[in-house]
Amino acid sequence: MVSIKNRLYCLSKQPNAHANVKDDYKKYVNAIKAKKRSLMSAYYSKLFQNCNSREIWSNVNSVLGKKNKNEPCKINSVTLNGKIITDNSEVANGLNNYFVHVAKNLAESIPCTPWIPPEMSIVHSMYLEPANASEISDIINKLKNTGNSSGDLISCKVLKNCNIEISPLLADVVNCSLASGEVPDDLKVA
Repeated sequence: MVSIKNRLYCLSKQPNAHANVKDDYKKYVNAIKAKKRSLMSAYYSKLFQNCNSREIWSNVNSVLGKKNKNEPCKINSVTLNGKIITDNSEVANGLNNYFVHVAKNLAESIPCTPWIPPEMSIVHSMYLEPANASEISDIINKLKNTGNSSGDLISCKVLKNCNIEISPLLADVVNCSLASGEVPDDLKVA
């Protein structure tokens, strides 16, 4: 089956290949996939049929490629400083040396940050990016067209119509309010 598939593949990749050859190749590949799926299904059905729970988990672990828990994990070789080490005692010493020094090496690679005494830190603060006209414009475009936007008697439809002109001005108002820490009473209405 595979040799026929390979021959059809080679024929389908030729520059003067007929469309029927390409279709035959696709059909043959799909037939092989279907056959493979059916064989796998039959194999796994037979593997798990009439098994107790211990045998089922043993089969699952073997299918997943997991080894027996009781088998020790052995490291045959390690590359240290560009050299491959295969001697068991040198492998063990190399691994021990690595894990003994890994924390120290990691700590040395982290840049130092200045320590700020707790009495000098600003506990109740936050940072906000300055608003820009495009953010304000997006907010205005998301407003519903029905009713007034607030108690200022300016309808949402009017705001949307003059969105391009008013967005930079509203961004300046918002940024000035954030920078000064003061919000005008008229903007405090929810």
